[in-house]
Amino acid sequence: MWECRALEIGNSVKLHGKGEFHLSKRSGRISRNLATGEEYDVPEREVMAFRTSPAYTNRLRKRPDAKKAGRKQQE
Repeated sequence: MWECRALEIGNSVKLHGKGEFHLSKRSGRISRNLATGEEYDVPEREVMAFRTSPAYTNRLRKRPDAKKAGRKQQE
């Protein structure tokens, strides 16, 4: 539970060797209901985000079962 409290007060929470959770601000915007066409305001808010550490990202990319998304392998 201390992790949630740390995020609530604006601190990031680090997981050793994996990455960190942090708060990210999303700006307000105008959105539209597609069914009725009515516009409404979406207020600015904070959301929780996760950023992987570079070492963990590299390990994930080097796994033998990792798929190469969007690329055809050359023979």
